[in-house]
Amino acid sequence: MSSVLDTNNDRFDFMCDLEAQILSARLIYWFKTPKAIPSYKDVELLARYWKRYWNSELGAGTIDGVIEKYHKYVK
Repeated sequence: MSSVLDTNNDRFDFMCDLEAQILSARLIYWFKTPKAIPSYKDVELLARYWKRYWNSELGAGTIDGVIEKYHKYVK
């Protein structure tokens, strides 16, 4: 049985590869919706896109929460 801490584990490699994670997320968005991801400059539109296509209307995340975290951690 392999462990997440095993560096030969594919899951561990993926977890440590930010570029692979970004690519995977982009592919998921691409297949879930034909609508383009909004500009990084429009935080509210990005938050709405995330809520609709990633978190879902029934998900616990909120648009206001995303915007708050964006301003806390990104800007």
